[in-house]
Amino acid sequence: CVEPCWWYVDVTFVIHENQNLLLDYVISRLISNMFRFVEFFRDIGPVATVSVDRIDLHCPISNGDLVRVEGRPIAKGNSSLTIHCICKKHDMYTRKFVITATAFITLVALDQNMRPKKNIHGLRLVKTEDIQVAELYSERKKLFEQWNKMMAATNLKTDEQLTKIYEEKEAEDRQFVKREYLTISETEVVMRKQPLPKHLNFNQTFFGGNIIQVMEETAVYCAKRFTQNYGHGDMLTLCMNRVSFTQPITPKDILEMRASVVYVRKFILEVEVICYVDRKGAGKPEDMIRSHTGHFTVLNVDSIGFKIPIAVGVKIDAKDGENLERYKRAKDRFLFDITHPSRNAETLPLELRRTLSADDEKDDDVAGRKFYLN
Repeated sequence: CVEPCWWYVDVTFVIHENQNLLLDYVISRLISNMFRFVEFFRDIGPVATVSVDRIDLHCPISNGDLVRVEGRPIAKGNSSLTIHCICKKHDMYTRKFVITATAFITLVALDQNMRPKKNIHGLRLVKTEDIQVAELYSERKKLFEQWNKMMAATNLKTDEQLTKIYEEKEAEDRQFVKREYLTISETEVVMRKQPLPKHLNFNQTFFGGNIIQVMEETAVYCAKRFTQNYGHGDMLTLCMNRVSFTQPITPKDILEMRASVVYVRKFILEVEVICYVDRKGAGKPEDMIRSHTGHFTVLNVDSIGFKIPIAVGVKIDAKDGENLERYKRAKDRFLFDITHPSRNAETLPLELRRTLSADDEKDDDVAGRKFYLN
């Protein structure tokens, strides 16, 4: 058995002025560097990313911040290993590192034939801190299972169900008055990405951290295009819901990401990014293999970091069963995270918790605004 320990990677990120670092970029950097520095993985052999649990933002990372990414193994299966990841930035005012993002990432060990390697060596949890984190992961794993069951149960078959959801959507539209409304298909942004050699992992497939990174870039652009928040503001990713990878992506494949706005509140919206693998590279629908889906909650802010109301809404026809289901699932995800908070949510800053739970929607638009980019 091996006791878990922390591994550190210190990197100074430099990005464009007045832009925030994408939330998942720090997680991708953590995974990519982890394999190079951890002796634990050398004993196992090659590993591949299987899934990423919900990633939460604690505070934004801005231009020139010194960022520390940390990880340690916290649970294992027969061939899998779960890593608890924490990203921190150095706060100039307190001269201390503060948490910016957290996540649990599950990896699978591979044998020489790139198949799951069974019976990897054990993991011994001795320290109280390790045991507490393992308990937190156990909670998150159970929430993940409930979340998957909820997503599978959202299947609108009857006209009565469609009518009920449409009426709920109309009631929300009356609550949040918008300047204009777009259909979900009108919000869609399609991006295609082919992995470069630097994006490949040990088994020469597209690295999971880079996949998440380009997914978020697509989601943020989709959100900006939807809100028309160009130049005078920005979109800030608050969290990414759970992602499970089902298809390996080789250098010969092309990853196609289709991002759409599926749910809009007063200050936040959700972008759904559906990923397909194009094995032949011709872009034909019959050649596309659906791989995985990510859901990104994005906050609308102005140029100095104050949250501002979203002036655009989503419209859905009463007989559009497919998009009514997508709307219903997005709303269920929003309500699920409110009614099933994990202990990890308690560590989020108060104003972020209020935004993610929509408790701030009754605030005065001027006096109640909060500064996020601190």
